Amino acid sequence: MSSSAGSTRVLTLCADLFFALGIQRTAEGLGLAVDRAEDLDDLVEKVKAPGPTFVLMELDQWKPGAVKRLRDAHGEGLSILAFGSHVDRETRAAAEAEGCDAVMPRSAFAKDVVGHLRKWTGGGN
Repeated sequence: MSSSAGSTRVLTLCADLFFALGIQRTAEGLGLAVDRAEDLDDLVEKVKAPGPTFVLMELDQWKPGAVKRLRDAHGEGLSILAFGSHVDRETRAAAEAEGCDAVMPRSAFAKDVVGHLRKWTGGGN
């Protein structure tokens, strides 16, 4: 699925289908289109399209080198927010050190999905 011309694309990599659907419905309510990747390789392929892109990545799907692969595939105009278990501080720290624009516990992301989507995509409706 692609966004309207000039808007930020939203790509998700989230194994929890119910959570991913909640993100998608919230984004669509803001007038944003969401494209869900099946795995990291699929996300790297999807991120190659030009234009501003916002990636939401569940840390259960993150692997060392993921951020570099995404940035190399896309170039400028890529923002990455990663979220995961509040007890997995080590993975969150590694993702942050690797260059994610924001890394947070899943609960913090879930509390303000609308706010995060607006912040990283430039508004929505």
